[in-house]
Amino acid sequence: MELQSFYWTGAAIPSADRDVIRQLGDLELPLEQRKAALLRLLGSESVVARGLALDFYCLANASQRHGSQPMIDLAIRRAVREAALRELEAAPYERTEPNANPRRGANHGSALAALSHNADPGDAPLLVRVLRENDDPRVLHEGVGAAEPVLRGEPAHPELVEVLAQLASRRDVEPGTRAGAITAIGGANDAAVVPMLIASLADPELAVSAAAARVLLERDFERHRPLVAPVAAAWHTGEFPPFDVHEVRRLLEGDD
Repeated sequence: MELQSFYWTGAAIPSADRDVIRQLGDLELPLEQRKAALLRLLGSESVVARGLALDFYCLANASQRHGSQPMIDLAIRRAVREAALRELEAAPYERTEPNANPRRGANHGSALAALSHNADPGDAPLLVRVLRENDDPRVLHEGVGAAEPVLRGEPAHPELVEVLAQLASRRDVEPGTRAGAITAIGGANDAAVVPMLIASLADPELAVSAAAARVLLERDFERHRPLVAPVAAAWHTGEFPPFDVHEVRRLLEGDD
């Protein structure tokens, strides 16, 4: 059975791991056997097998929204976190398949997605390095997503905030990633980030401006409403505006 994957579609799977992958995807097998298969893949010598295991974990986590997920227990979470950290310590992996996507950094993409479910404030220095050494849009997006729980409710990590601020200001980075960088910065429990959030209100990219507006209102509604309200009123949102636009409008309308 072929496992669904974010970053490893079309990658060659070593023969030594194929049977283990089949076991992981076989819903007819006992749960403990499938868990053992996942743990084996996380420790595989193959970067492809490890990446597939990390992607499987992310998909299993997503399925918890629709009910319990017996595959994911404390032991699995710990093993995934350890595997993700090991992967991020390695260099970005270069795929050689003709249709590889991404070409560079698939191992980091899988690891960052998994780490976002188990992130710790102590992961900040590692994320700084990983964000600096990757340039694939998908990998950067995963990195921003992992940074959000690392900073949430914590003092601002200066280097991580700096890297995220640089991403947020880059016109060559996708709007959703730029907005995610602002959201991550805004989650820090540190007044030092407020000036850059206020500055981002004026960004011409709607997703960035809306992300800044939302986090400012959520940080201190009464203080920041006079700044945000006129900016929000001037937005040209189009037919399908970013989600943060809806949230900003909801927050402002609740002030009536």
